[in-house]
Order: sequence, then structure tokens, then C-alpha cells
Amino acid sequence: FDSLQPLHVKRENMRQVLISLKEEKLNKIDYKKKYQRTWLQLRRNEWLKKNGPCKVCGTWENLEIDHIDPSKNKIRIATIWSRRKEVRQKELAKCQVLCKAHHQDKSSEESRVRNKKNNKKKAKAKAAS
Repeated sequence: FDSLQPLHVKRENMRQVLISLKEEKLNKIDYKKKYQRTWLQLRRNEWLKKNGPCKVCGTWENLEIDHIDPSKNKIRIATIWSRRKEVRQKELAKCQVLCKAHHQDKSSEESRVRNKKNNKKKAKAKAAS
């Protein structure tokens, strides 16, 4: 879990984060951006900590969130952390934690299968015309 530590902000430390952001004397827009980025990282890291490690190899390094079945993907993971809790939980229930290497392997295989299906459809349509 050490790989999450640099971004990890414990919920009880959020007050300290707010104080330090105010001390930076940021303008209102920069303050909001930095606060939101910190809050979203907190949500993501809490979920990863609860649902990790990688389902394939068991590592805590370079964790990513993967839709188990990409065809059921309703919301991009990049935007999930700013959604309402109910929406977030419903989408994340369709996900698993994989390390970057295994996520890339799975995505490549899914892409290969998808391309193979598309090529068969194109060949069939071309033969029919």
C-alpha cells in the first residue's frame, strides 16, 4: 500500500489540508481546484485501499481501477470520484483493482477480441454486398 501514500490524505487530516491550503494564500479558484483535487484523491485512495490489492498478482504498486466487463461501463472512471455516493458505488461495484501491467494486459486482450469481432462483421457485410 506504500505506493498510495504520497497521494493519500486521511479523512481526519482533511482539516489540516484545508488549513495549509488557506496558508498558501491562493486565489479562490486555485483554492477550489486544489481542494477538489485533494478530495477526489482521498476518495480514490480510500476505495483502492478497501478493494486492493491487484486481483491478479496481489501487489499494491501502481494500482488502477478496471471495469470487469467493459460493455457495462456507464461512467468513465476518471470522472467517477466527483459523482454522488450512490452513483459512484453502483459503478464501482462493476469494477476491480488491477496493477497497471495487468490492467494494460486485460485492456489489450479486450481490444484484440473487439477488433476481431469487428473485422468478422466487416467481412460478412462485404461478402453480402
